[in-house]
Amino acid sequence: MQYGYFDDQAREYVITRPDTPAPWANYLGSPEYGALISNNAGGYSFVKSGANGRILRYVFNQFDQPGRYIYLRDNASGDFWSASWQPVGKPLDVYQCQCRHGMGYTKMTADYCGIHSEAAYYVPLDAAYEVWRLTVTNRSAQRRELTLTGYAEFTNNGNYEQDQVNLQYSQFITRTLFDQNRIRQQIHGNLDAQESDVDEKNVIERFFGLTGADADSYCGDRAAFLGRYHGYGDPAGVASGDLGNTLNYNGNGCGALSTVAALEPGETKTIAFLLGEKGEKESAALLEAYREPEEVCGREVEALGGDDAGKGPHAHKARVAQGQLAQDAHRQVEGHRHDDVGADGHQHPGEGAVEQAARPQEVDDDEGQDDPQIGGEIHLGGLFQALDFLCQLFHPGHLTLSRARTCLAGPTALPAAR
Repeated sequence: MQYGYFDDQAREYVITRPDTPAPWANYLGSPEYGALISNNAGGYSFVKSGANGRILRYVFNQFDQPGRYIYLRDNASGDFWSASWQPVGKPLDVYQCQCRHGMGYTKMTADYCGIHSEAAYYVPLDAAYEVWRLTVTNRSAQRRELTLTGYAEFTNNGNYEQDQVNLQYSQFITRTLFDQNRIRQQIHGNLDAQESDVDEKNVIERFFGLTGADADSYCGDRAAFLGRYHGYGDPAGVASGDLGNTLNYNGNGCGALSTVAALEPGETKTIAFLLGEKGEKESAALLEAYREPEEVCGREVEALGGDDAGKGPHAHKARVAQGQLAQDAHRQVEGHRHDDVGADGHQHPGEGAVEQAARPQEVDDDEGQDDPQIGGEIHLGGLFQALDFLCQLFHPGHLTLSRARTCLAGPTALPAAR
């Protein structure tokens, strides 16, 4: 059974069937910020350390959830779906989609009920935050009113183990705020009135923001967003069309933002969601910088090599820098396959490997243009192997790009699922 193929010209792996035997993941990142995203938008993010810098929650050995979820709702019918096949999971005979994993970005296109969408997920070059660009086009013959919702589930503690286990403490130290088109999550937010650190702790702040449109409703509380006896596939906030403007204090926080878009036949709308670990002023400045998301995001994706031709002005540098990052990670993981032991006496799998790997070398834009190994098959093969080490370290059991590559029976064939 075929699920996808390598597009060598675009330097992308294309997944044409979303119901893959396991999540097929891509690595996004920069020296300061890392992210893992599957073909169904599951995955997590971290700052510097995959063990101690988690921003997005991800539950291992479960159902590739949660993740970077974007929901679309038809306000006339009440029907809703997601920009990735999951988590809503519409029947594949009426929902067509495709996922393209590129070098430093992932694009997901979907067509359902006369609406075409494209979600592009990436970390800009040398940046320490991530962007989810959403472009929606009305391909039907009628005017459509849609509610577009982005959802990010924050960890309550940067240490992934403490977030999952030490609930009495990790929930106690968190709260969310809504401020100028963004949800701000604070860890140790009760210390913000103190003049100095308390017990070597300080306030850590994350944000999830919307640009290109105004937020019509918001939610910072996971339980309120999902609703009792609901899940990520049918969250109450999406089903109702209103997130309820609810915030979290001493519970499980999230970032959920909705905007209503009215589209005439043939009309297109672009918005973007931004996510990162930034303070109040920094996050406000970032949202201001993305006021025109179509133009800004277009340049940034092109710089990563994600334009139609894969030949943006900085694409070569991006590929080599990210290839170096992944190859360094490959070497570090080979030499540090044991778990790192932190100052707290606990083991943190792979923390040192990721932190030391995040040191790409500077590469001149013109260097290596005539070298077939730079940006060619050998370079990509090494990259896919290194990405596999990273993903298997943090994502055991998931099929990643290098494993898919070695399984190829031909240029456009994958092995049958067993």
